[in-house]
Amino acid sequence: MKTASFSISTLFTVWFILFLTCAFSFAGDANIRIAPPDHAVSAGESFRLNVIIDTLEPVHAYQFEIRSLDPSVLEIEGVEAGPDGFVTASLLDEASGMLKVNGFVAEDGVSGADLRFLTLRLVAKAHGEAALDIRPVIFAGATGDKIKTTAAGINVDIERAVNTQ
Repeated sequence: MKTASFSISTLFTVWFILFLTCAFSFAGDANIRIAPPDHAVSAGESFRLNVIIDTLEPVHAYQFEIRSLDPSVLEIEGVEAGPDGFVTASLLDEASGMLKVNGFVAEDGVSGADLRFLTLRLVAKAHGEAALDIRPVIFAGATGDKIKTTAAGINVDIERAVNTQ
């Protein structure tokens, strides 16, 4: 009987340690993605896309590089803070299609699921498929500790403009 209770308590202890290890290893991770357009995009159209983050760790500072891989098809015009985000500064290099954006907040950071962190202003320049890439350079919590991130860009299909006259 003593062997059975030892085995059960050992199993419980191992399970508890594994649970804590998994819980703490994922608690600091953040997922970053560009949400797809909510309608068909036509050549010549200006439109907006949201940068969405999911994070349990409050974000206090960040820097992203967002790039249109073909600026002749999809041009980045600018960025603004989404309802759940903040922007301190941004720099756009139109020739390369690269937007650098960063932010810092001293008070409470932001955390949660499906946060509309940034809003990108874009122009569909021509018909085709255009890749929009996002790369987090810095993503940090209150003490400056780096938050581990995964990021996903998007391909935007741009339809031919239709003349309605």
